[in-house]
Amino acid sequence: MKIKPPPPNPTVAREFEGFRMDAFGFLRDLAANNNKAWMDENQERWFSSVREPMRALFTDLGPEVKALFDPYLNPDSLEISPKAGKVLSSIAKNWNATPDSQYHGYYWGAFYRANKTKQADGQLFITIFPDEFRFGIFFGRAAKKIRERFQERVHDDPEGFFQLVDNLELIPLAAFSDKNGVRQAVPIGLPTDLIPWARSEDSCLLQTLPPDEIVALGPALADQIRESFRRAFPVYLWAIADEPESLIERYLDAEFSGVSEPVEPPRPYTVDDFLGDTHLHREISDELHSTLGEKQQLIFYGPPGTGKTFVARHLAQLLIKQAEPSPERLTVVQFHPAYAYEEFIEGIRPRREEDGSGRSLIDYPVLSGAFVRFCREATHIDGPCVFIIDEINRGNIPRIFGELMLLLEYRDMDVLLPYSGERFCIPKNVYLIGTMNTADRSIALVDFALRRRFQFFQFSADPDLFGRWLQVNSIPALPYLESLYRRLTEEAIEDENFRIGPSYFMQSGMGEEKLARVWRRSVMPYLREYYFDQPDRANRWHWDGEIVSGIRNMRSE
Repeated sequence: MKIKPPPPNPTVAREFEGFRMDAFGFLRDLAANNNKAWMDENQERWFSSVREPMRALFTDLGPEVKALFDPYLNPDSLEISPKAGKVLSSIAKNWNATPDSQYHGYYWGAFYRANKTKQADGQLFITIFPDEFRFGIFFGRAAKKIRERFQERVHDDPEGFFQLVDNLELIPLAAFSDKNGVRQAVPIGLPTDLIPWARSEDSCLLQTLPPDEIVALGPALADQIRESFRRAFPVYLWAIADEPESLIERYLDAEFSGVSEPVEPPRPYTVDDFLGDTHLHREISDELHSTLGEKQQLIFYGPPGTGKTFVARHLAQLLIKQAEPSPERLTVVQFHPAYAYEEFIEGIRPRREEDGSGRSLIDYPVLSGAFVRFCREATHIDGPCVFIIDEINRGNIPRIFGELMLLLEYRDMDVLLPYSGERFCIPKNVYLIGTMNTADRSIALVDFALRRRFQFFQFSADPDLFGRWLQVNSIPALPYLESLYRRLTEEAIEDENFRIGPSYFMQSGMGEEKLARVWRRSVMPYLREYYFDQPDRANRWHWDGEIVSGIRNMRSE
C-alpha cells in the first residue's frame, strides 16, 4: 500500500520506543536454532528485542484504532488487549510442532472484533519476519464466510472497489501468492487483477517495510501503522459489514476531506428553540442549564407525564447546540430490574464460532457496555456529549454502576475494569441526565451515595405549563380542557409525587372522542391503582361522573 509518511514527531507512541535491528537478528538466529533449549537460553533476548516492543506497539495503537473504528462496528467493538490469547499470538507452535521446529519463524498480532477470534474474523495485523515487517488486513483461516462475502463483493463491483482503494491511496495493492511453496507479495495495480486476488485464500492488503527502515522509524512506526489502518479500514468494512456502503460513506465523510461529498452542517438548537419546545419559563431553562454545567450529573424526578424525558432530550440538544445530535453525541438507555453491570459497563458474552473444520468453538469474549462505549467515543469528540438514563430508579443502581460510583464523584480519576483489565475514566465532555418516576419509587428510597453524586431537579404536574401549551396549540373543540386538567391536578391526588402530568393531554388531534379514550384508558386506571383501597375516591373521577361531566358542560366565555 502507498501510504503517506508519518508526521516528523511521533504522536501515537507512549510506551513503544521502536524496534532494534536485533529483533530481526533474533528471528534469523531462531530459524537456525529452532528448539526449546536454545529458546530457553535466549528468553531475555526474545522478550527485550521482539516480544516487549510488539506488546508496547499494540498497547499504544489499541486505544487509537478503537476510538477510530468502534463507532462503525457498533454494537461490536475491537479487541485491543495487548496480551497473548487476545491480540498477541504465541511464537511457540502447538499441535504441528516438530522436534526441530518448535517455534514460528515470525511473530504477529492483530486487532479483530471482540465477539470473534483472530482466526474467524478480518484482522488488522502486524507481523515481524527475519527479513521484513508487514501490516495490513487479512482474513483469518476460519473466516470462511467473511472471505467468501468479500470475494463476491469484489467480483460484483471490481471497478467500485478499485476506485475506493485508489482514492484512499492504497494502490498498488499486494497479495500473497503461494508459488513453489513460498509466499510472495504480488502487486495488484488494475481492476482486472482484483478478482483473482480476492479469490486467493491468502489474499492480503498489506504494506511491507525492510528492517533498516523499521529501525530508522523508531517510535514513528506507530504513526505509520495507524495511518495505514486508517486508510485501509473501509476495505475492512467492505468485508465484514452487512451493509457496508452507508458505513463507509459515513467513515469517509468523517476522516477524509475530498474523498466524498461534504456533509451539511447540523441544524443549530438555541434557547428559544428549547423554550418553544418545552414551554418552560426562561428562568427555569437557565437554572437547568447552569445546574447541569456545575456537576455534569443531573436527575429529573417527578410523577408520570410531567415531561422529564422530553425535557432531558431537549436540554441535551441545547447543551450540544444541535437539533439532531448523532448517537455519538446523545444516547438514551432505560433501566429496568433485569438491567445489569455487564450491559452498562462491561461483561462477558458467550460466542460460538466455526473453526473451519466443521467443529464449533465456544468462547466468552469481554464486551464493553453502553456507557463505556459512549465514553470512549466521546474522547474523540470536540464538544458536549450527553448520556440519558431513563427510569434510573427502576434498576439496581449500585449493581449496575459498579466502579462508576467512584468516577462520578471523582471525575479526574480512572479505574481498572475487572473483566478487560483496561483503564477507564469518564471524559470531561460527558454529561449524565437521569429521569426518575416518583410514582414508581419514592425519591426518599434513593441510595444516599447516588444523591451525593447527582443534583436533583423536581418536575411537578403543572397546570400553568399546560395552559401555555394550549395557548400555542389551541383546541377549540375542548374549551374546558384546561379547567379539567387543573381540577384533576388540584383535587384528584393530594400527594404531588403522584399527580398526573399534562403530557397525557398534550397530543395532536385531540378531540372529545380521543380525550374520552385517554381518560378511560390512562387516567382512570392510574387513579384506581393509586386508590386501590379506596375505589370510591377513584370512581368520583369517572368520565361520565358528576365532577367530569360538570366540567365538560362548561362553556368558554
